[in-house]
Amino acid sequence: MTQTSAELLQQKEKEHISIIESYQPPATTTADNDGNATREDDSNAPVSEGPTLEQVEAALYGLWILYQTNNYGPGFDYLIEKFKPILATKYKTKSDQILLKLMSQVVRIPRKIASPSSSSEAAAAYETEPQLALLDKMIKEATQNGRTQLRQKLQIQLMDFCVVQKPQADLDDMIKNLLKEMKKLDDQLLSTEIFLLQSRLYFGVGNMSESRTSMTNARTAANQTGVPQILQADLDLQLGILHCESQDFANASSCFMESLEALAREEDRRRKVFNQHEAADNESQRQNNDEGHHSELEKAMVDFERMETEFLLAKIVQKQLESVVYLLLCKIMSHEPDQVNKVLEKNPRALPFKDHKIVQALIKISEAQKKREFKTFNETLAHFQLEIGEYRLLDKQVRLLYNDMIEKNLLQVLKPYSSVEIQHVANLVGLPISPVESYLSKMILDKTLSAILDHDKGQLQILDVGKADQSYSTVLETIENINGVVDSLYNKASKLA
Repeated sequence: MTQTSAELLQQKEKEHISIIESYQPPATTTADNDGNATREDDSNAPVSEGPTLEQVEAALYGLWILYQTNNYGPGFDYLIEKFKPILATKYKTKSDQILLKLMSQVVRIPRKIASPSSSSEAAAAYETEPQLALLDKMIKEATQNGRTQLRQKLQIQLMDFCVVQKPQADLDDMIKNLLKEMKKLDDQLLSTEIFLLQSRLYFGVGNMSESRTSMTNARTAANQTGVPQILQADLDLQLGILHCESQDFANASSCFMESLEALAREEDRRRKVFNQHEAADNESQRQNNDEGHHSELEKAMVDFERMETEFLLAKIVQKQLESVVYLLLCKIMSHEPDQVNKVLEKNPRALPFKDHKIVQALIKISEAQKKREFKTFNETLAHFQLEIGEYRLLDKQVRLLYNDMIEKNLLQVLKPYSSVEIQHVANLVGLPISPVESYLSKMILDKTLSAILDHDKGQLQILDVGKADQSYSTVLETIENINGVVDSLYNKASKLA
């Protein structure tokens, strides 16, 4: 960055800060000594020459764009700190709207770490810490100012951020308190959102039963009110994930398909509106430039709205990708690897994601599954480890499939043998001897394989599992029947006595 551009950025920052700091919130209604309501901002009083709330809003957005473009993380904290006086304004709805817009954008910006930790997990936790602290600070500020609706929506933002970044069980109390408030207000729409977040939270921490209960409550609340299309898509997506976790891949596929279609329709609608606004803004900007009325504040408002819409569209596209990934997973887990390419080729909603890394990983996994190439399967898991790790359900299900495929193949390979060298078995399945020994040991302990593993000789002795001797079980059954007869006779004798 040259000195000239740095000075220009500094000048713009000072201009925006000057507007924000010079804003004087209109006084709220107060009471005089006789208890009558009075207003400090009397309509007869001279109009203040300070900036309006709309100008302050534009300056806040301009400052956000400046910090975001130049990746200046600490500036976001300063930006929100400067917003606090605006909470005192009488325009509660407007100020709430501005703050929620800013917070939704600020928390999504990953903080740049000067000296990242050697552990990627520790680094990720460090990056999310400032956002969590900032959200917590603004929730406390809203509570102190008596802004109940603002506090509730900020808490929902906090829960959504935590569920996506790092599910935390300690959010459960906050969710339950919010649900109690929603029940008093009879707000079914917000209740649906909160129940859905609760379901995702429980799923993230591994509590499946509670996750299903919350999902049922979310659907019940949604049925009692009209929900936006994007919220319905989120409900279908989470329901599909829970079906998939229960190995109900047929119903899961239907849910993921519904979610994908709804998200695609929502994306089409928003892009159409976005393109119309973009054309109108470009025309308005051209006219202002021609007439010399171009304003930096107006440009900041337009740029912020554009970035906000682009972020929402990117979020919708990401959810579509998630639906496609889980839809393909269902085909793989249903042992229908041929269907993976058919879904991508015949579904116009899924086709745009065909070249995405995670989708390519699933294509390779389906091909390895079809050909029973365990080496290729394992290499694919290793090569796409980061991409697969982003989807908790995918990572778990694919590894379960891998283990199941190996066990079935081992049973098939061992059929002709009564005794076989373990190295030969490893060669036949195309895996190193160490994991093959582990799988064989596990299968013997699980009683899916009746054999003896001789580590000294490096051999596997297959036991004859012909017709089992029924004598032992027959004797046990006879003894149980005799016990029943004796007990019955004892009861009758007791009644006669």
